[in-house]
Parts: sequence; C-alpha cells; structure tokens
Amino acid sequence: MQRGDQGAAGATAELATLRGRAATDLEEARFAGYVSGARVLVTGAGGSLGRELCRRLAGLGAGAIALVDQAEAALVDIHDELRFELGFAGARPVLADLRSPARARGVVEEHRPQIVFHTAAYKLVPVVEAHPVEAVANNVLATRVLVEAAAGAGAGRFVLYSTDKAIRPANVLGRTKALAECIVGTAARQPSATRFACIRLGNALESSGSMLPLFRRQLAAARPVTVTDSRMTRYVMTIGETASLALVAGALADRGDVFRLDMGRPVRVVDAARAAIRASGDGRGAAVEIIGSRPGEKLHEDLEAPGEPVWRTEHEQVVRCGPRYADADWLGARLERLRELVADADADGARAELERIVPGIRVDSGTEATVGV
Repeated sequence: MQRGDQGAAGATAELATLRGRAATDLEEARFAGYVSGARVLVTGAGGSLGRELCRRLAGLGAGAIALVDQAEAALVDIHDELRFELGFAGARPVLADLRSPARARGVVEEHRPQIVFHTAAYKLVPVVEAHPVEAVANNVLATRVLVEAAAGAGAGRFVLYSTDKAIRPANVLGRTKALAECIVGTAARQPSATRFACIRLGNALESSGSMLPLFRRQLAAARPVTVTDSRMTRYVMTIGETASLALVAGALADRGDVFRLDMGRPVRVVDAARAAIRASGDGRGAAVEIIGSRPGEKLHEDLEAPGEPVWRTEHEQVVRCGPRYADADWLGARLERLRELVADADADGARAELERIVPGIRVDSGTEATVGV
C-alpha cells in the first residue's frame, strides 16, 4: 500500500469512528433478486455514486446496464472497468445529456429498461446556488422527463437519488431535490406499472466534491484544511452504503416513498477535518482554517421534516419516510413555468419560482403507525 493509500484508508477509518457506527452492511443480495437478468439503466453512471452502483449491479447478475452519462471520459472509464476488469459483458455506454427531453426519451425507448436508477444531478451547494437555471434543468426537468419515459416504457422500478438537503431546504440544491422527490411521489399516485422510490443521502465520504477528497487535496498541497463554520455538522455515509441503499429501496419501492439509512449522530465537520489531518502522512503541522459559510449552506441538516411520518422497514437500518406529492395539474403548471424560465436563462426567476413551489409540496401521512428513530 502506498503512502497516499494509507492516508485515505486512515482518514476513512477515523471518520467511521467519528460517526459513532461501523459502515452498514445492508446485505443487498438478500433484497436484490429483482436485479438478476434485468435490463437496468443508470444515469450519472460515470460519477462516484453511479460507478459504485454499477459495480454492485454487475456483481448481482444484471442482464445489461445502460451506462448513461454526459462526461465521455468518465463513461469510458466505467465501461472499461465493468467490461475488462470485472468481466461484465452487458455494459452499454450511452453518451447523453438528459436535459434534452428528446434525447432522454430516446435513450429510454432504445434500452427499454426494467429498472432505472437516477443518480445524475448537480450536487455541490455553492455551485448550484450560483447556477439555478442549470440546476433546474438538470435536477428537476430532466427528472420529470425520465420519470415519464420510464413509466411510459413500462419500467418495473424507478429509484431517485436525493439528499438530506431536501428537508427544510434553504438553498437551490435542496429545493430542486425536494421538487424531484415530489415529481417521483406524484408519478407514483398515477396509474402505472412502475414502482417508484427515492433515497435520501447524507454526505457520501468518498464522492467527488465531498469533504474528504477536499481535505486530502488541501493536505497534499500543504494548504490549511478549510471548514466554513466550526459549529457545522453533517450526516455521513460511505459510497458503498449509497449503492446498497438504492438496491434495497428498489426492492421495497412502491408508492414513491423516501428511504434513508439510519446514519447515527451527525459529524462535526471540524472534527472530520482534524481526523483527516491525523490520518494523513502529509498532514504534519497542518492547521484548520475557518473561512465562513458559503451561500446556501446550513449549519445542520435534517433527516426528516417535523411531522413527517417515519416507518420501519424489513431492514432494521433502513427507514421509510412518507412520499412527497402534489396535485398533478398544479405540478405540471409549475414545471411548465420553470421550463420557460430555463429557456429564457432567467436565473432570478428560476430561484424565485423554486421558493414559491416547494411550500406547495405535501407529504403523505399514510396509515401505518409512525416510529421514532
């Protein structure tokens, strides 16, 4: 093991200790029989979360995986890994920008997936905050087209990757993902053979743009490790946990429910920074620098909204929350307005419209007894 690898493994181990729990083994093979032999479509397949999901799908015996991404180098990387390193012959690389409705529909019609995992999204809070038009186009409108295309093609399951930032959203990212959850939840209330679900993720430790890779880059460059606020906390999970949660949610999918992992207590980001310094061979003498919160950042994230119903599932560490939904006609009108704002590249209008829409989203209270977590 090289020095950098030792530092990476050490930092991950330190953070596992900080979050007060070991990495969760969701035993996805126990739930994921539905994957065997199936045609699967994964959006964002070249991203860190999509890649790990594709590896798991190949190992579980998927018949074919349509690897959809707009980044050609990342697409080639995951295709070659599956085909030549893992020996999976069913990898189908698809270079596509799903913000184009015609292209998104064409991809679904060509590959006729039985299962869709929608991981593709813009996820970095400051970047998304500065570019609301792109965020709406990618996180909201592309989700709508993909949901409709999957249902129209008779896909059996559709799973959306969401985020804890969608709860009491205070930024563009959170609002776009809350609206994406609503699109899925509303579709689940319509007549369809497709079983819909969302998964709500915390900070995935090794994912691109997350805290741990940032800390490593800063340490390697002998720069201070930056934290925006010493009070800030985040719920954290591994990339492997995100893939396992998606596979379990696919098995439990029904009416658009939102599934999340019981992630224990949140981690103080400043503690995570210090853990990364301790674990790094390059971190001797490194300092933590508090730089101030960035636009749209919250000090603390939530796992569910006040009053949101929470139910236990067949897996003791997976929690089901009530689906978000809206009247289909009302939602359609709001999405059409957003489409017009995107076409006009109206950033201020898109941001304001998101703020107006999200309070109109409801949560299904269901009939099951709620439980504390």
